[in-house]
Amino acid sequence: MRIIPKTAKVKVEFFKNISVVDVIIGLLGIILEVLLFLTNLGMLGKIVCMTLLLCFFVWLYLPFDGQRFYMMFVNLTKYIFSAKKYSTDYKSANTNIDNFIPFKDIQDHYIVYDDYFAGVLQIDPREFRLLTGFRQDQIIDAHFGKIIRSISGTTRASIIKIDRKLLLDDYITAEEEKQKQLEKLFETGNITKEELSVRLKIIDDR
Repeated sequence: MRIIPKTAKVKVEFFKNISVVDVIIGLLGIILEVLLFLTNLGMLGKIVCMTLLLCFFVWLYLPFDGQRFYMMFVNLTKYIFSAKKYSTDYKSANTNIDNFIPFKDIQDHYIVYDDYFAGVLQIDPREFRLLTGFRQDQIIDAHFGKIIRSISGTTRASIIKIDRKLLLDDYITAEEEKQKQLEKLFETGNITKEELSVRLKIIDDR
């Protein structure tokens, strides 16, 4: 069985979808409501102020762009106090762009750092569902597993997933070429009509 590990970042929750920050903000809202109730604003003033405050805190919990609305204020504050311009001429560690570029040079297909070299190995995606179980195990154990087992001692590696635009032009051209080759094999008698039909169906599904 092949198990892909889940994310190691654990979010502390008291209940489902209720985090520690949610509870802290809720307690702050309750304290402010109690303080307003103890003021001498008068009953009407208390009701109006407490209702407005309640609406404000409820508004903070509304979902916005996949997270609580109060996170918009947190991100906005971070943006206001963050650096907006970076340059090699700046002396500050927060604005000097050299501090964000750890490597020094690229030589002979290797990335040069201060005290070590690094490289990048690209692993193209494969359609595992179209492979047999034996072939899947072979790719994982004999190829990918071999790379993982070679990492030892002072050698380190990181697996990074990069999202790229999906360009299907070359892929479609290759599939059309496969169709032509299959038809030629059928015409020369190397495959049967049933084999041709099954393989063409797989190409159509792709």
